[in-house]
Amino acid sequence: MDDYHSRSSSASLSTLSSHPVIDATKSGSQESSILDLMDEFLSRADSSLPPMPIEDPTRKLLLSSPVLQVVNSNAVKDQFLFLFNDILVIAKPILHDRDSLMDPSALTVLDRRFIIKNVQLRNLHVKADRDDNRTQAHMSGSLKHSITRTFVHNFTKDPDHAIATLFEKARSRGDLVGLGQLIFRTLDLDRAKLSNYLSRRTSKLVLKAYIDGFGFSGLRIDHALRVFLQSISVPSKPSLTHNPMESILDAFGSRWYEAANPGAVTYDKDLAVKLTKAIVQLNEVLHGGVGQEPGPTGHPLRNFIARDFVGAFRRYDPRGQVSDELLEEIYTSIRNGHLTQACAAVHDETDIIVVVKRALPTRLTYRIQSEPIILRIPQPDPDLSI
Repeated sequence: MDDYHSRSSSASLSTLSSHPVIDATKSGSQESSILDLMDEFLSRADSSLPPMPIEDPTRKLLLSSPVLQVVNSNAVKDQFLFLFNDILVIAKPILHDRDSLMDPSALTVLDRRFIIKNVQLRNLHVKADRDDNRTQAHMSGSLKHSITRTFVHNFTKDPDHAIATLFEKARSRGDLVGLGQLIFRTLDLDRAKLSNYLSRRTSKLVLKAYIDGFGFSGLRIDHALRVFLQSISVPSKPSLTHNPMESILDAFGSRWYEAANPGAVTYDKDLAVKLTKAIVQLNEVLHGGVGQEPGPTGHPLRNFIARDFVGAFRRYDPRGQVSDELLEEIYTSIRNGHLTQACAAVHDETDIIVVVKRALPTRLTYRIQSEPIILRIPQPDPDLSI
Protein backbone atom coordinates (compact mmCIF):
# COMPACT_ATOMS: atom_id res chain seq x y z
CA MET A 1 0.00 0.00 0.00
CA ASP A 2 3.04 2.31 0.11
CA ASP A 3 2.65 3.21 -3.56
CA TYR A 4 -1.03 4.04 -3.07
CA HIS A 5 -0.27 6.05 0.04
CA SER A 6 2.37 8.18 -1.68
CA ARG A 7 0.04 8.99 -4.56
CA SER A 8 -2.98 9.83 -2.44
CA SER A 9 -1.56 11.46 0.69
CA SER A 10 -1.31 14.98 -0.71
CA ALA A 11 -4.81 14.82 -2.17
CA SER A 12 -6.21 13.44 1.09
CA LEU A 13 -4.61 16.21 3.15
CA SER A 14 -5.97 18.92 0.89
CA THR A 15 -9.41 17.36 1.00
CA LEU A 16 -9.39 17.19 4.79
CA SER A 17 -8.21 20.76 5.16
CA SER A 18 -10.89 22.14 2.87
CA HIS A 19 -13.70 19.88 4.13
CA PRO A 20 -13.19 19.21 7.87
CA VAL A 21 -15.88 16.53 8.03
CA ILE A 22 -15.63 13.12 9.70
CA ASP A 23 -17.67 10.76 7.52
CA ALA A 24 -17.71 7.15 8.67
CA THR A 25 -19.66 6.05 5.58
CA LYS A 26 -18.27 5.78 2.05
CA SER A 27 -20.16 6.01 -1.19
CA GLY A 28 -20.29 3.06 -3.56
CA SER A 29 -17.95 4.67 -6.09
CA GLN A 30 -15.29 5.34 -3.41
CA GLU A 31 -15.46 1.77 -2.15
CA SER A 32 -15.18 0.45 -5.71
CA SER A 33 -12.09 2.52 -6.54
CA ILE A 34 -10.32 1.55 -3.33
CA LEU A 35 -11.04 -2.15 -3.88
CA ASP A 36 -9.80 -1.92 -7.47
CA LEU A 37 -6.51 -0.42 -6.28
CA MET A 38 -6.13 -3.13 -3.65
CA ASP A 39 -6.73 -5.83 -6.28
CA GLU A 40 -4.11 -4.24 -8.52
CA PHE A 41 -1.42 -4.17 -5.85
CA LEU A 42 -2.26 -7.60 -4.51
CA SER A 43 -2.00 -9.10 -8.00
CA ARG A 44 1.55 -7.69 -8.31
CA ALA A 45 2.65 -9.18 -5.00
CA ASP A 46 4.86 -12.23 -4.94
CA SER A 47 2.63 -15.06 -3.79
CA SER A 48 5.65 -17.07 -2.70
CA LEU A 49 6.46 -14.64 0.12
CA PRO A 50 4.87 -15.26 3.51
CA PRO A 51 2.11 -12.79 4.43
CA MET A 52 3.26 -9.79 6.46
CA PRO A 53 1.48 -9.30 9.76
CA ILE A 54 -0.65 -6.16 10.02
CA GLU A 55 0.61 -3.91 12.80
CA ASP A 56 -1.75 -2.29 15.28
CA PRO A 57 -2.38 1.38 14.51
CA THR A 58 -0.51 3.80 16.75
CA ARG A 59 -3.67 5.87 17.25
CA LYS A 60 -6.60 4.05 18.84
CA LEU A 61 -10.10 5.26 19.66
CA LEU A 62 -10.73 4.74 23.36
CA LEU A 63 -14.14 6.34 23.85
CA SER A 64 -16.74 8.41 22.03
CA SER A 65 -19.78 10.09 23.51
CA PRO A 66 -22.29 12.93 22.94
CA VAL A 67 -22.01 15.84 25.37
CA LEU A 68 -23.71 19.18 25.99
CA GLN A 69 -21.44 22.22 26.02
CA VAL A 70 -22.77 24.90 28.38
CA VAL A 71 -22.39 28.22 26.56
CA ASN A 72 -24.12 30.36 29.18
CA SER A 73 -27.01 30.16 31.62
CA ASN A 74 -29.53 30.13 28.78
CA ALA A 75 -27.92 28.07 26.01
CA VAL A 76 -26.17 24.75 25.40
CA LYS A 77 -24.60 23.25 22.29
CA ASP A 78 -24.61 19.65 21.10
CA GLN A 79 -21.06 18.34 20.74
CA PHE A 80 -19.45 14.93 20.28
CA LEU A 81 -16.14 13.86 21.81
CA PHE A 82 -13.74 11.31 20.35
CA LEU A 83 -11.04 10.34 22.84
CA PHE A 84 -8.01 8.67 21.29
CA ASN A 85 -4.92 7.51 23.11
CA ASP A 86 -3.05 10.72 22.16
CA ILE A 87 -5.63 13.37 21.15
CA LEU A 88 -9.13 14.53 21.93
CA VAL A 89 -11.33 15.49 18.98
CA ILE A 90 -14.25 17.85 19.66
CA ALA A 91 -16.78 17.61 16.84
CA LYS A 92 -20.16 19.09 16.04
CA PRO A 93 -22.73 16.53 14.89
CA ILE A 94 -24.73 17.27 11.78
CA LEU A 95 -28.16 16.76 13.29
CA HIS A 96 -31.39 15.75 11.66
CA ASP A 97 -33.01 14.89 14.97
CA ARG A 98 -31.60 16.08 18.29
CA ASP A 99 -33.14 13.24 20.26
CA SER A 100 -31.22 10.75 18.14
CA LEU A 101 -27.93 12.28 19.27
CA MET A 102 -28.55 11.63 22.96
CA ASP A 103 -30.09 8.19 22.35
CA PRO A 104 -27.24 5.68 21.94
CA SER A 105 -29.56 3.08 20.41
CA ALA A 106 -30.87 5.38 17.68
CA LEU A 107 -27.77 5.56 15.50
CA THR A 108 -24.26 4.21 15.67
CA VAL A 109 -21.24 6.47 15.35
CA LEU A 110 -20.64 5.07 11.86
CA ASP A 111 -24.04 6.36 10.74
CA ARG A 112 -23.37 9.97 11.72
CA ARG A 113 -21.55 12.90 10.15
CA PHE A 114 -19.49 15.38 12.14
CA ILE A 115 -17.72 18.71 11.64
CA ILE A 116 -14.41 18.94 13.49
CA LYS A 117 -14.40 21.94 15.83
CA ASN A 118 -11.16 21.41 17.73
CA VAL A 119 -8.35 18.91 18.28
CA GLN A 120 -6.68 18.94 21.68
CA LEU A 121 -3.05 17.75 21.66
CA ARG A 122 -2.03 18.98 25.09
CA ASN A 123 -3.48 19.50 28.55
CA LEU A 124 -5.06 16.04 28.59
CA HIS A 125 -5.09 14.59 32.09
CA VAL A 126 -6.73 11.55 33.65
CA LYS A 127 -8.11 12.13 37.13
CA ALA A 128 -9.04 9.53 39.70
CA ASP A 129 -12.64 8.92 40.70
CA ARG A 130 -14.24 11.53 42.91
CA ASP A 131 -14.65 9.00 45.69
CA ASP A 132 -10.92 9.34 46.44
CA ASN A 133 -11.40 12.98 47.44
CA ARG A 134 -14.71 12.78 49.30
CA THR A 135 -13.19 12.78 52.77
CA GLN A 136 -11.16 15.88 52.01
CA ALA A 137 -14.17 17.56 50.39
CA HIS A 138 -16.34 16.76 53.42
CA MET A 139 -13.78 18.34 55.77
CA SER A 140 -13.55 21.41 53.53
CA GLY A 141 -17.37 21.67 53.43
CA SER A 142 -17.59 21.49 57.23
CA LEU A 143 -15.02 24.27 57.57
CA LYS A 144 -16.90 26.48 55.10
CA HIS A 145 -20.16 25.82 56.98
CA SER A 146 -18.54 26.87 60.25
CA ILE A 147 -17.21 30.10 58.71
CA THR A 148 -20.62 30.88 57.20
CA ARG A 149 -22.39 30.35 60.54
CA THR A 150 -19.94 32.70 62.25
CA PHE A 151 -20.44 35.27 59.50
CA VAL A 152 -24.24 35.13 59.84
CA HIS A 153 -24.03 35.47 63.62
CA ASN A 154 -21.62 38.43 63.49
CA PHE A 155 -23.57 40.12 60.68
CA THR A 156 -26.63 40.36 62.93
CA LYS A 157 -24.64 42.38 65.46
CA ASP A 158 -22.26 44.40 63.26
CA PRO A 159 -22.15 43.90 59.46
CA ASP A 160 -18.87 45.82 59.07
CA HIS A 161 -17.09 43.71 61.68
CA ALA A 162 -18.53 40.50 60.23
CA ILE A 163 -17.28 41.37 56.73
CA ALA A 164 -13.84 42.40 58.00
CA THR A 165 -13.51 39.14 59.91
CA LEU A 166 -14.63 37.15 56.88
CA PHE A 167 -12.08 38.86 54.63
CA GLU A 168 -9.37 38.16 57.18
CA LYS A 169 -10.17 34.45 57.36
CA ALA A 170 -10.53 34.12 53.61
CA ARG A 171 -7.37 36.20 52.98
CA SER A 172 -9.23 38.05 50.25
CA ARG A 173 -9.53 41.69 51.22
CA GLY A 174 -11.41 44.00 48.91
CA ASP A 175 -13.23 41.38 46.80
CA LEU A 176 -16.52 43.26 46.81
CA VAL A 177 -18.00 41.31 43.89
CA GLY A 178 -17.28 38.03 45.66
CA LEU A 179 -18.83 39.47 48.83
CA GLY A 180 -22.02 40.33 46.93
CA GLN A 181 -22.21 36.80 45.54
CA LEU A 182 -21.66 35.32 49.01
CA ILE A 183 -24.37 37.51 50.52
CA PHE A 184 -26.78 36.43 47.78
CA ARG A 185 -26.18 32.74 48.61
CA THR A 186 -26.38 33.22 52.39
CA LEU A 187 -30.10 33.06 53.06
CA ASP A 188 -29.88 33.25 56.87
CA LEU A 189 -28.70 36.86 57.03
CA ASP A 190 -30.79 39.43 58.89
CA ARG A 191 -32.71 41.07 56.03
CA ALA A 192 -33.03 44.46 57.77
CA LYS A 193 -29.29 44.62 58.51
CA LEU A 194 -28.58 43.47 54.96
CA SER A 195 -30.81 46.16 53.43
CA ASN A 196 -29.17 48.87 55.51
CA TYR A 197 -25.71 47.70 54.46
CA LEU A 198 -26.58 47.40 50.75
CA SER A 199 -28.15 50.87 50.64
CA ARG A 200 -24.90 52.62 51.61
CA ARG A 201 -22.98 54.59 49.02
CA THR A 202 -19.85 52.56 49.83
CA SER A 203 -21.68 49.29 49.02
CA LYS A 204 -22.57 50.00 45.39
CA LEU A 205 -20.35 47.25 43.95
CA VAL A 206 -21.62 44.75 46.52
CA LEU A 207 -25.23 45.69 45.72
CA LYS A 208 -24.65 45.28 41.98
CA ALA A 209 -23.17 41.81 42.45
CA TYR A 210 -26.02 40.89 44.81
CA ILE A 211 -28.70 41.92 42.29
CA ASP A 212 -26.89 40.17 39.43
CA GLY A 213 -27.20 36.93 41.35
CA PHE A 214 -30.95 36.81 40.66
CA GLY A 215 -30.51 36.42 36.90
CA PHE A 216 -33.35 38.71 35.80
CA SER A 217 -32.82 38.15 32.08
CA GLY A 218 -36.15 37.76 30.29
CA LEU A 219 -38.23 38.66 33.36
CA ARG A 220 -40.68 41.58 33.17
CA ILE A 221 -39.60 44.49 35.34
CA ASP A 222 -42.49 44.37 37.84
CA HIS A 223 -42.12 40.59 38.25
CA ALA A 224 -38.38 40.97 38.83
CA LEU A 225 -39.04 43.73 41.36
CA ARG A 226 -41.37 41.46 43.33
CA VAL A 227 -38.68 38.78 43.53
CA PHE A 228 -36.00 41.25 44.57
CA LEU A 229 -38.07 42.95 47.27
CA GLN A 230 -38.73 39.56 48.88
CA SER A 231 -35.01 39.38 49.75
CA ILE A 232 -34.71 42.70 51.59
CA SER A 233 -36.46 44.50 54.43
CA VAL A 234 -36.29 48.30 54.23
CA PRO A 235 -37.83 50.48 56.97
CA SER A 236 -40.98 52.27 55.84
CA LYS A 237 -39.88 55.63 57.27
CA PRO A 238 -36.50 56.82 55.94
CA SER A 239 -34.27 59.13 57.95
CA LEU A 240 -33.84 62.80 57.12
CA THR A 241 -30.41 62.23 55.57
CA HIS A 242 -30.77 58.82 53.95
CA ASN A 243 -33.49 57.01 51.99
CA PRO A 244 -32.34 53.38 51.68
CA MET A 245 -35.24 52.33 49.45
CA GLU A 246 -34.40 54.98 46.85
CA SER A 247 -30.75 53.90 46.67
CA ILE A 248 -31.72 50.26 46.32
CA LEU A 249 -34.33 50.96 43.63
CA ASP A 250 -31.80 52.97 41.61
CA ALA A 251 -29.42 50.01 41.60
CA PHE A 252 -32.20 47.51 40.85
CA GLY A 253 -33.49 49.44 37.82
CA SER A 254 -29.99 49.79 36.43
CA ARG A 255 -29.03 46.14 36.89
CA TRP A 256 -32.38 44.86 35.61
CA TYR A 257 -31.86 46.92 32.46
CA GLU A 258 -28.41 45.36 31.95
CA ALA A 259 -29.72 41.83 32.58
CA ALA A 260 -32.77 42.28 30.35
CA ASN A 261 -30.55 42.77 27.28
CA PRO A 262 -30.77 46.43 26.21
CA GLY A 263 -31.38 45.34 22.63
CA ALA A 264 -34.69 43.78 23.69
CA VAL A 265 -35.88 46.87 25.62
CA THR A 266 -37.19 49.93 23.78
CA TYR A 267 -36.08 52.46 26.41
CA ASP A 268 -32.82 53.44 28.10
CA LYS A 269 -31.42 52.72 31.56
CA ASP A 270 -32.53 56.05 33.04
CA LEU A 271 -36.13 55.37 32.03
CA ALA A 272 -35.91 51.85 33.49
CA VAL A 273 -34.97 53.38 36.86
CA LYS A 274 -37.89 55.82 36.62
CA LEU A 275 -40.27 52.99 35.75
CA THR A 276 -39.07 51.04 38.80
CA LYS A 277 -39.83 53.98 41.09
CA ALA A 278 -43.18 54.53 39.37
CA ILE A 279 -44.17 50.93 40.16
CA VAL A 280 -43.35 51.44 43.85
CA GLN A 281 -45.30 54.73 43.86
CA LEU A 282 -48.27 53.01 42.21
CA ASN A 283 -48.17 50.33 44.90
CA GLU A 284 -48.14 53.05 47.57
CA VAL A 285 -51.16 54.80 46.01
CA LEU A 286 -53.17 51.57 45.73
CA HIS A 287 -52.10 49.73 48.88
CA GLY A 288 -50.38 52.20 51.18
CA GLY A 289 -46.79 51.01 50.71
CA VAL A 290 -44.66 47.87 50.49
CA GLY A 291 -46.11 45.29 52.84
CA GLN A 292 -44.45 42.86 55.23
CA GLU A 293 -46.90 40.04 54.63
CA PRO A 294 -48.39 38.72 51.37
CA GLY A 295 -52.13 38.64 50.82
CA PRO A 296 -54.94 41.14 50.22
CA THR A 297 -54.73 44.63 51.71
CA GLY A 298 -58.41 45.44 51.51
CA HIS A 299 -59.97 47.38 48.66
CA PRO A 300 -57.48 49.32 46.53
CA LEU A 301 -58.14 52.96 45.83
CA ARG A 302 -61.07 52.86 43.41
CA ASN A 303 -60.69 56.21 41.70
CA PHE A 304 -57.14 55.63 40.43
CA ILE A 305 -57.45 53.62 37.22
CA ALA A 306 -54.96 52.34 34.65
CA ARG A 307 -55.42 55.40 32.44
CA ASP A 308 -54.38 57.63 35.35
CA PHE A 309 -51.19 55.61 35.85
CA VAL A 310 -50.32 55.77 32.14
CA GLY A 311 -50.93 59.51 32.05
CA ALA A 312 -48.84 60.13 35.16
CA PHE A 313 -45.90 58.15 33.76
CA ARG A 314 -46.01 60.05 30.46
CA ARG A 315 -44.53 63.05 32.29
CA TYR A 316 -41.29 61.02 32.47
CA ASP A 317 -41.77 59.36 29.07
CA PRO A 318 -43.35 61.92 26.71
CA ARG A 319 -42.19 59.99 23.60
CA GLY A 320 -44.02 56.84 24.72
CA GLN A 321 -40.97 54.53 24.73
CA VAL A 322 -42.70 52.38 27.37
CA SER A 323 -45.86 51.17 25.67
CA ASP A 324 -49.34 51.80 27.05
CA GLU A 325 -49.94 48.06 26.94
CA LEU A 326 -47.01 47.32 29.25
CA LEU A 327 -48.01 50.07 31.68
CA GLU A 328 -51.58 48.75 31.80
CA GLU A 329 -50.32 45.21 32.47
CA ILE A 330 -48.11 46.50 35.30
CA TYR A 331 -51.07 48.44 36.74
CA THR A 332 -53.28 45.33 36.71
CA SER A 333 -50.56 43.23 38.36
CA ILE A 334 -49.98 45.73 41.19
CA ARG A 335 -53.69 46.33 41.72
CA ASN A 336 -54.34 42.59 42.07
CA GLY A 337 -51.44 42.02 44.46
CA HIS A 338 -49.37 44.51 46.45
CA LEU A 339 -45.59 44.50 46.67
CA THR A 340 -44.13 42.76 49.72
CA GLN A 341 -40.66 42.51 51.18
CA ALA A 342 -38.92 40.04 53.47
CA CYS A 343 -40.36 39.44 56.92
CA ALA A 344 -38.52 40.45 60.05
CA ALA A 345 -35.71 38.06 60.88
CA VAL A 346 -36.36 35.33 63.40
CA HIS A 347 -33.08 34.28 65.02
CA ASP A 348 -33.00 30.63 65.95
CA GLU A 349 -29.69 29.29 67.16
CA THR A 350 -30.77 25.63 66.94
CA ASP A 351 -29.58 23.66 63.95
CA ILE A 352 -31.73 21.15 62.11
CA ILE A 353 -29.55 18.29 60.94
CA VAL A 354 -30.24 17.12 57.39
CA VAL A 355 -28.71 13.71 56.67
CA VAL A 356 -27.97 12.43 53.16
CA LYS A 357 -28.88 8.75 53.25
CA ARG A 358 -26.83 7.63 50.25
CA ALA A 359 -23.93 8.95 48.23
CA LEU A 360 -24.88 11.71 45.82
CA PRO A 361 -24.58 10.93 42.10
CA THR A 362 -21.17 11.83 40.72
CA ARG A 363 -22.63 12.89 37.37
CA LEU A 364 -25.94 13.87 35.81
CA THR A 365 -26.73 12.87 32.23
CA TYR A 366 -29.05 14.83 29.99
CA ARG A 367 -32.52 13.23 29.58
CA ILE A 368 -31.58 10.30 31.82
CA GLN A 369 -33.00 10.00 35.33
CA SER A 370 -30.35 9.81 38.04
CA GLU A 371 -30.34 7.62 41.11
CA PRO A 372 -32.70 8.99 43.80
CA ILE A 373 -31.36 11.46 46.35
CA ILE A 374 -32.74 10.62 49.80
CA LEU A 375 -32.59 13.05 52.72
CA ARG A 376 -33.63 12.56 56.34
CA ILE A 377 -34.75 15.33 58.71
CA PRO A 378 -35.54 14.84 62.42
CA GLN A 379 -39.13 16.08 62.21
CA PRO A 380 -41.57 17.49 59.63
CA ASP A 381 -40.67 21.06 58.67
CA PRO A 382 -43.14 23.08 56.53
CA ASP A 383 -40.41 25.69 55.86
CA LEU A 384 -37.90 23.22 54.40
CA SER A 385 -36.94 24.14 50.85
CA ILE A 386 -34.40 22.68 48.44
